Amino acid sequence: MTRPLHILCAAGLVLALAACGPGDEREDPFGETAEAPASDAVGQPRPALTLDDLGGRSHHLDEWNGQVVLVNFWATWCPPCQDEMPLLDRLHARYEDEGFAVVGIAIDRRDRVEQFVEAHGIGFPVLLGDAEAARSSADFGNAFGALPFSAVIDREGIIRFTWMGQLQEAEAVAAIEPLL
Repeated sequence: MTRPLHILCAAGLVLALAACGPGDEREDPFGETAEAPASDAVGQPRPALTLDDLGGRSHHLDEWNGQVVLVNFWATWCPPCQDEMPLLDRLHARYEDEGFAVVGIAIDRRDRVEQFVEAHGIGFPVLLGDAEAARSSADFGNAFGALPFSAVIDREGIIRFTWMGQLQEAEAVAAIEPLL
């Protein structure tokens, strides 16, 4: 059974509270604080993944070995994905000189991604994924297949942080800075 991708996006909003690091407390939109479990992928090696960029060139995540990398699975039709793009772009620009990169994996049609990247001036690499790439996000810790989904990978290629739903700046900075 297939589910429309907009349902996955909505699921990311609902499940964001359950995708925090160990011992992290998050305040939910209803004013309650909840502790959430870490993803099973945290502490595991980064999965292999090869995808094309918007120019049709193939890229393997090995290209970013030795850097701290935030891999972000997203789509143009997903409102929280759209909302977090300026943050991802700021993080990329802010830490790029310290060996940090954001790699976006768009689960969407090429034409829509090209229009979005151009309209928003995205400065980090964007790779195109299909349904298989969406399923591969589970290897990064995305147990529910929700969008947006992010994973931070350290310089040794180990997943150190995962987040289901829209990233918040303080959480992203707290995950990235100790690894630089």
